[in-house]
This record gives sequence, structure tokens and C-alpha cells, in this order.
Amino acid sequence: MKATQKDIKKSVDPSHYKTASLETWDAIIQLDLGYLAGNVLKYICRYPYKGQKEADLLKARAYLDKLIEVELGSSGSNKKQ
Repeated sequence: MKATQKDIKKSVDPSHYKTASLETWDAIIQLDLGYLAGNVLKYICRYPYKGQKEADLLKARAYLDKLIEVELGSSGSNKKQ
């Protein structure tokens, strides 16, 4: 079955990202967050609305853990220059 334009729009612009006046991806771009921090924000913003609270919070934590590892090193105490 071929996807329609409506199907494509729904998959990339779902309602759980439109709960505020600023869409999540616009905030990620405007704040220049990058991939890891952007995904933390994405999952934090959508967890109350998508119906998968635990999964979204765990995903946010996984991205945050990786961001901490990248920014501070595996020990969490040696900040990257």
C-alpha cells in the first residue's frame, strides 16, 4: 500500500508534538541542540501526550546518559574542552 501525503504529514508532524505554541523540532533548531540533546528534549516534551510515558522517559534518559558521556567523559567528571 502506498502512503498518501496525509499519511506522510501525520507521521512527521504528529499531534503529540503540537501541545505548545512552539513545535519541538523548531525549539531544537532554534536552540541548536544537536542530535543527543535534541532527542532528550523531544522525548521529554512528548511523554505526557503520546501514551507511552515510561518508554519516552527511558528514551530521554538514554539520550541524556549518552550526552553526559560525550560531554563529560565516561567517568562523568572530566569535561571535554
